[in-house]
Amino acid sequence: MVGCSMSHRQVRRSIAETGSHAAAIVEDDCVPAANFAHAVGEIASAISGRTAVLLYAESVGGISLRRQPVKVLAQASLYQPTAPEALYSALAYVVTGAAARSLCEVDSPPYEPDRWGNYLADGLLDQVLVAHPFAAGNGLFSSTIGHSSTSLPRSLRFVLDAVPVTRRYMRQRRRDYIDRANATNFV
Repeated sequence: MVGCSMSHRQVRRSIAETGSHAAAIVEDDCVPAANFAHAVGEIASAISGRTAVLLYAESVGGISLRRQPVKVLAQASLYQPTAPEALYSALAYVVTGAAARSLCEVDSPPYEPDRWGNYLADGLLDQVLVAHPFAAGNGLFSSTIGHSSTSLPRSLRFVLDAVPVTRRYMRQRRRDYIDRANATNFV
């Protein structure tokens, strides 16, 4: 997780140094929606302060968002999560330059890049919003560093992936996990 945190920090530092108003940060396993570029441009223009907008999110038990959007845009509406501390995923998000500068101030201990509630609680961000519908999705391919939502040992996952029947089962298991983790409820 430290390598991932440092990568996000380096990208945020680049955003802060260039003086950008806002920019998108996207991980390599992100699958952009067809409207991804339009959504990013629209969201970047609509946000200010120290704001991060998640273009994809996951939460144990599903995502809970306030019923009324903070902003309604053509590509997506922006919602406040009811429990930002339960959100995770730094797969794809838009961050303002001010937020990027603030997040660069975190040195030790390194934060996980997707603990959005911690950033709010520690005063590093003014707000975290969730774009709905999502402008990105999570790829269904295996991590090169062994990160997985499954508790199976890496060597066993490798063996299971070599057999077509179990590979299909494992892919379906991953899809089911993602569906549960990003099920969205409006309250």
